[in-house]
Amino acid sequence: MKDGKNILCYRVYIIDDKVAMNLYSASTFRKIDNPEFKKMMSQANRFLTWTSILWFKKNDYELYDFGSLTNDENIRRFKVGFGGEIIPVYFGYRAGTITGFILLKIRDLKFIVSAIRKIK
Repeated sequence: MKDGKNILCYRVYIIDDKVAMNLYSASTFRKIDNPEFKKMMSQANRFLTWTSILWFKKNDYELYDFGSLTNDENIRRFKVGFGGEIIPVYFGYRAGTITGFILLKIRDLKFIVSAIRKIK
């Protein structure tokens, strides 16, 4: 989504024939000091999400998956605010190569380091 010149936000999906799952979303709102522009970016992200949901629905996708709910109240409120139902699912990662195994271990280490930093 652009405001004419600048990209305000991105959404990246994993899709199959019936399910669209939001893999990543990104915006630069944390770099913005102007509260009015920050609000506009938030609205742009919401609009992009809504138009994505409508596009997937129009193209016969049966499920739009926001991904997991977090303990972050703002993210939780954003996801739940679109309606729908919360469905518990299992997901995980399984490495098929040594490179994949190494990357998963690095990912695990990143989570551990992040948790330790929050404790301090």
